[in-house]
Amino acid sequence: NRRKNRKHLRRIKTLKRKIRELYFAIKLERIYSKEEILEGYLNTIYFDHGIYGIYDASMYYFGKEPIDLTIAEGASLVATIKSPAKLSLDKNRKNNIERTKLILDIMYKNKKISYDEYIESLNFELHSKSYIHKKYTDDVLFYKDIVLKEIIKIFQR
Repeated sequence: NRRKNRKHLRRIKTLKRKIRELYFAIKLERIYSKEEILEGYLNTIYFDHGIYGIYDASMYYFGKEPIDLTIAEGASLVATIKSPAKLSLDKNRKNNIERTKLILDIMYKNKKISYDEYIESLNFELHSKSYIHKKYTDDVLFYKDIVLKEIIKIFQR
């Protein structure tokens, strides 16, 4: 019986949360345009490997700015958003490529890309830029070492 009550309480909390999310979404749309909301989202979304935002993800995965990405590279980043840990190009290349193709299909069906762009994008090869990965990894390890040293100092006092 207690278990049923817990499930019921979770449902109420979820409903309450959804209502609050709706309230904030309406409030946001009154203040910001859809383009501004999308820009804010793209600048803060998580892409795995400690990478937040479309610019850093673009630099990390492909070594170029977002404006210079091919359609397939952009679709690959979009593919990562759904589940960064499972769909990251580095961690699960096969799943990322499958989802990238799905996104390209959707883009074509919704007339966001032409038939020629669609066919060209389907024949993509995604190449990671290992030197970019090394730079990010080195930076993260550097800061991690500093933080660990400070924690050790604090606990030794």
